[in-house]
Amino acid sequence: MAKRTIVVLGLIVAAVVALWWWRGRGASAPPRPVAGSSTAPSSPSLQVAAARAPHGQARAAIAGTVRDPAGAPIAGARVCAAPYGEDVVDHDTRTPTCIATDGAGAYRLEQLLAAPHAVSASAPRFRPARWRHPTDDDDDLRLTAGQTRTGVDLVLTPGGVEVTGVVEDVSGGPIAGAVVSVSLGRWLGGDHVGAVTDATGSFTLWTQPGEVSLRASADGYAPGAVDAAAPSRQVAIYLTPESSLTGVVVTAGDRRPVAGAVVEAGGDWTDGAGGGRTRTDEAGRFRLDRLAPGRWKPVAQGDGWYGEAADSVLLGLGQSVDGLVIEVAPVARVSGRVVIGAADGPPCASGYLSLRVPGTERSVFGTAAADGAVSVSAVRPGRYQVQVSCAGHVEADRYDPVEVAAADVTGLTWIVQPGVRLRGTVRASGGEPLGGVQLFARTTGGASRARSIWAMAQSRPDGSYVIDELLPGSYELSVDADDQRALSPAPVVEVGPGDTVYDVTLPAGGEVAGVVVDAEGAPVRGARVETSGSGRWSRADTRTGDDGGFVLRGVEPGERRVTASRGWADELRAPGTTDDDKQGVVVKVVAGQRANVRLVVETERGTIAGVVKDAAGTPVADAWISATRESDAAGAAAGGALRWSRWAWGNDARPVVTGVDGGFRLDRLGAGTYTVRAFRRGGGEAVAEKVALGTTALALTIAATGSLGGTVVRDDGAPFDEFTIALRDERTGFRREESFYRTSGRFALRDLPAGTFIVSAAAEGAQVQTTVTLAAGEDKTELRLTLAANLAVRGRFVHVDTGAPVQGLRARITPVQGGGRMSFGDRDGERADVSDETGSFRVAGAGRGLSYLLGIPEDPRATYSATRWVVDVAGAGEVDVGDIPVVPRRVEPGDPRSDVGMSFVEREPGSDPRQYQLKVSRVEPGGPAAAAGIVAGDVIVAIDGYDVRGARSSLAWPLLRVKVGVAVELALARGVTVRVVARADT
Repeated sequence: MAKRTIVVLGLIVAAVVALWWWRGRGASAPPRPVAGSSTAPSSPSLQVAAARAPHGQARAAIAGTVRDPAGAPIAGARVCAAPYGEDVVDHDTRTPTCIATDGAGAYRLEQLLAAPHAVSASAPRFRPARWRHPTDDDDDLRLTAGQTRTGVDLVLTPGGVEVTGVVEDVSGGPIAGAVVSVSLGRWLGGDHVGAVTDATGSFTLWTQPGEVSLRASADGYAPGAVDAAAPSRQVAIYLTPESSLTGVVVTAGDRRPVAGAVVEAGGDWTDGAGGGRTRTDEAGRFRLDRLAPGRWKPVAQGDGWYGEAADSVLLGLGQSVDGLVIEVAPVARVSGRVVIGAADGPPCASGYLSLRVPGTERSVFGTAAADGAVSVSAVRPGRYQVQVSCAGHVEADRYDPVEVAAADVTGLTWIVQPGVRLRGTVRASGGEPLGGVQLFARTTGGASRARSIWAMAQSRPDGSYVIDELLPGSYELSVDADDQRALSPAPVVEVGPGDTVYDVTLPAGGEVAGVVVDAEGAPVRGARVETSGSGRWSRADTRTGDDGGFVLRGVEPGERRVTASRGWADELRAPGTTDDDKQGVVVKVVAGQRANVRLVVETERGTIAGVVKDAAGTPVADAWISATRESDAAGAAAGGALRWSRWAWGNDARPVVTGVDGGFRLDRLGAGTYTVRAFRRGGGEAVAEKVALGTTALALTIAATGSLGGTVVRDDGAPFDEFTIALRDERTGFRREESFYRTSGRFALRDLPAGTFIVSAAAEGAQVQTTVTLAAGEDKTELRLTLAANLAVRGRFVHVDTGAPVQGLRARITPVQGGGRMSFGDRDGERADVSDETGSFRVAGAGRGLSYLLGIPEDPRATYSATRWVVDVAGAGEVDVGDIPVVPRRVEPGDPRSDVGMSFVEREPGSDPRQYQLKVSRVEPGGPAAAAGIVAGDVIVAIDGYDVRGARSSLAWPLLRVKVGVAVELALARGVTVRVVARADT
């Protein structure tokens, strides 16, 4: 297993944050039904949500033109409109609504749903683009019933490149009629339907040059995606035969069928499962299709109704399951208005409401109509925190929580205020305007518990931008532009009342061009190539093309290391190297110049073949196979390859699935030993470790699976109506999480492998954690989990040396082990979880047991580092964890990264972090640590006089991050102290 980087989690977090901001074949036994039969009762159906479903309303139309930047019409451009929103289901989006422009560049699209739409266009030799509002950044094209909207004009810029490829069945064979979409930008620019495959499964589309994401969907298949470098003529997208779920939605008690309810499949994103969303018919029936194999737990809701399947359903490859019954019960509605300035102020026509119960997965959303009215139609009981957004406006510091019981909550008013604007123009170093640039403004400075604002915008084709949801104050302005050098450090802009103008000129960068080849000289296509950088946005990255070539533009000048990887984090190694060696090539980058590099990586020609059988010796068809290289780093923790193999993200390789005889073959493997895992997505697996390349008869046996079940109760024995069960095996990395609703406290998690699981149960305001060992095929169904009330945790962040208070750190608490939830503290506006001028903080809703207390700077330019401390949350009421030491930052924003030339032994999963030792696993020959006399096996007990043993070991990382050329003193357990001078980390 190659080196892992934090880039993976960073990208996931960035995507989640941006999404919140931008918004917009075989048969097997059926699952246990919730209750009764899937046959719809004969009683009259209950109609729900009929008024909100867009199908019953008059259709809309749009018209406009497609032109180039000079205003010339583009004939034959492909214009597509795709609906989205809470009232839109999968079938509304599957057939592309597209048309070609006429000779004057004009188009008209009809029969559109009364819903928001994303409108995009493409044409040969042009870059595709999404429609944007001509005057502001509210890009929602909201269509009402019967509306005809004209002037929906798009401008396409030259420079598009061609991508050709094929869509195939994972088992082989072309797929005709597949819809192929291409992403329109890194930051949620949406997708554009670029092509439909022909009878041979082939497609051609035009897109922007560089790395692009392609997605394909087709009848009878689960969607598939791949990242590629454009231009390309060798793209392949593989689809797996669809699985499906069919059932009925009925009311609890009288079991009347529910028509018009929206049913969502409820898959697990960590397993790579896609979603599914449909609407019940007049008999309450539904069918969720195009599902990937895996574990699904459908949810049904309508206007005033909500319900979940009592048990999750395991779907095999190509499997169809019928017989699912979802019972829905009455729940409340929450409605009100989003208005501007005052309670009697004008409406916000582009408002968005979010309600969330802290410490749970319970969250609901609503979109405001043109009159500001917003309604959330299915809200379960609880105390909800409120967030409101309105384009161009700022929400209040806090809104009163919404207490929901059985009755509807109506007549609420949420007031937003006009925001001040930061606007300007983004230009390249040569003065040309830059469109499509992402700008992020984040508050800096001010009082520790003052409100924090994070806002973003995208520049228009003329380079202009407007960030208009700000309050007066200081903001750090970060810029992310494709093929351009980032601002490092990011500037601080003072934003005053009204409009503040700040033009951005990005500094000149250099270029790095080259090729990635293997040891035999063959090109390595589709590899991710990146350079190191000094700041958050200063890494340049791209994909290699069909010939293995690449060009990185906008590279930060200086000594830069260029590396190649598969997916997001598996570095491709040079021949004869190990995971302890630094990979890649260091080049000198000069602004305005091109550096050339040739990366030679190990040849991937290895194979492993075998067969998968079940416990009875029967071949297992359609099992998924993965092979993860085991790390040969000196300090690697055991089992890391198995734990990493459970992540389905970032792997563009063709999936490997066993045949009818259970056989499989893995190829394109580099040197090393491998952990091979055969699994049914969602349940049942077999694992073999230390598998050598060339193995031809690897026998994998999927053992019988077991189950865990029981009841979740309060301390008085009463059951919870709604709760979550999460389990995790720390050694193997296996994890599962499921929610339960109106089951009288009962739960069951099936299809579990053998293992030792940390089982966490959580409900609103309470949780508990226990450990359960399960043998192969064993069922433990009588667990009784009594939840204890969550506790409040208070303490002080203090300077590690002087004990002076540290303000501005947001406290978080999360269990050291298991799948429990992180406590996010007070989100009702008091911000007590942020340390004040005395360093004090308070976090509510913490679970009991050994936990990590995190302190994360709210200010991006804070003078203190983040900290992590181990605390024992125990007792009753409020727990005082005392003073938590924090290390001041030893580097400034934009400083070059430094390195001391040594690695440490990883902590074994499941071990007590309070016993961890900073044991050196490897010393880089010729590096700073080697020059100081440090050897592998040394244990560091102090850094610059600060004790870093056991629970204090987390202090080591900020203490070691110093400026280039600065010396640190390391006290070793063998009784000597050495000075290590940090060097530049390329």
